[in-house]
Amino acid sequence: MSSKAEVQRDIDEFLTQEETLNRGARRALLLALFDKHFCLSTSDLMMGPGDLAEIKALAGTAILRASLPVEIGGKAVESSDLRTLAVVEGFVAYMNAANALKRIPKFNYTRGG
Repeated sequence: MSSKAEVQRDIDEFLTQEETLNRGARRALLLALFDKHFCLSTSDLMMGPGDLAEIKALAGTAILRASLPVEIGGKAVESSDLRTLAVVEGFVAYMNAANALKRIPKFNYTRGG
């Protein structure tokens, strides 16, 4: 995952080298930078039954930790939505563990207790 500072540093480095490179070298360097920061050449993440089982297990752990009241972005979550929230948490945890997300999603929520 690239930070803004890393992207800025790579852009600055490219700009200092740009005048000394021919068109083909500039193009190759730009493609390498795009691939580095935006994962253009990565393959799809193929999920199978084991992956679904892992997401279910992660969701089960999340639902066990859940306690009302829960708020997301300042809005109360209904008890009927706790399962959905747990599945989303499980899926995001799975995707993070698989390094499949370019940016790590974070939820603005608070748990009661």
